Amino acid sequence: MRFLCDVLQGSKDFSKIASAVSQKKCVCVTNLSTVHKANMIYALCSFTKSRAFCVAADEREAAILSEDLTAMGLKAEVYPYRDFTFRDVTGKSREYEHQRLSVLLKIITGECDCVIACADAAAQYTIPMRSLDAATLCLSSGQSVTMEKCVSALTLLGYERYDQIEGVGQYSVRGGILDFFPPDSEYPVRCEFWGDEIDTLSSFDILTQRRGEAIDSITLSPSAEVFISDRAELSEKIRKKANILRSAQSQKAKEVLLSEADSIERGVHISNLDKYISLIFGESATLFDYIGDDFICFMSEESAVKDRMANAEFRYKEDMVDYFAEGVLCRGFDKYSLTFREIIELFEEKGLVYLENFTHGSHELPLSELVNFSSKQLPSLSGTIKDLCEELE
Repeated sequence: MRFLCDVLQGSKDFSKIASAVSQKKCVCVTNLSTVHKANMIYALCSFTKSRAFCVAADEREAAILSEDLTAMGLKAEVYPYRDFTFRDVTGKSREYEHQRLSVLLKIITGECDCVIACADAAAQYTIPMRSLDAATLCLSSGQSVTMEKCVSALTLLGYERYDQIEGVGQYSVRGGILDFFPPDSEYPVRCEFWGDEIDTLSSFDILTQRRGEAIDSITLSPSAEVFISDRAELSEKIRKKANILRSAQSQKAKEVLLSEADSIERGVHISNLDKYISLIFGESATLFDYIGDDFICFMSEESAVKDRMANAEFRYKEDMVDYFAEGVLCRGFDKYSLTFREIIELFEEKGLVYLENFTHGSHELPLSELVNFSSKQLPSLSGTIKDLCEELE
């Protein structure tokens, strides 16, 4: 795939873009289809030895960019949007939550070259990096640790106990065998104990239950973006927040908060911990907090991204009316994501490469360079080698 970089890196325009990127300035590149955007991301990352973070226009473009970048040789991951749960419901899917945690862990460990997300997904609050890093536990063969301690850690990290695990975020105990399925693992893990020592670690097939390859060590990571480490502390924080509410309109919310504080203190499982994410971790964090100086930031189709965030913010305000009326949320529990304006301010600090199909009159951030590439997308070859050779010539 080296030739994909050589095509761009041989041009003066590419040098301008690379120079602006190195200085954390904002630059706009136009006349790019989706595959050309992937080519630009790949070339800049290869040239600067950096990783990439791209805000896509929508889920479809995010998926296509991920596929194209993976085909070019980058380890690309899509960070999905998830619906926060503010009401205590009986059933809750954690599929997107597990995907998000997997991406965050891969960013920390360096197993991800490129992160692609829609703006509303990237703007959502999540577990802070230091909390995620501190919540990981490394297990290895021959390690002295009790099963009870491992089970306690799994419960704390949001794993649910089953007689036999069926998916990510679950664990089971049978005699001296502990099975668990971390969100960043392709297969579940079987941990066999000999007394208070881990005898063997191995992957296994979830359908046949047959043991697979032996594992020297495994990092036990959270199964939920929000989990409680100290129930007494959290319940006390909630009560303090509830007692601040004085108005007649907030009495229903106060009753809900005090009731949930009692449930948490008694050890009762509640499914709406998303509501307390900032209170639990003591700070607000988003995907942007995981994007360090080794990342180049991209935004594809700014106008579409802006419209998507406007729609998301409108829906959120509409939902807030119902949540406040029901006492589900209240003052102090009403912000769970960044606004588009806040996202732009973050990009102003980090630098940004706009990737556009057509040239626009203005952008939210001042540009140091505006580069228009002459490019075209080839027709589908339908597997015909002769047509491929002709197009390559």
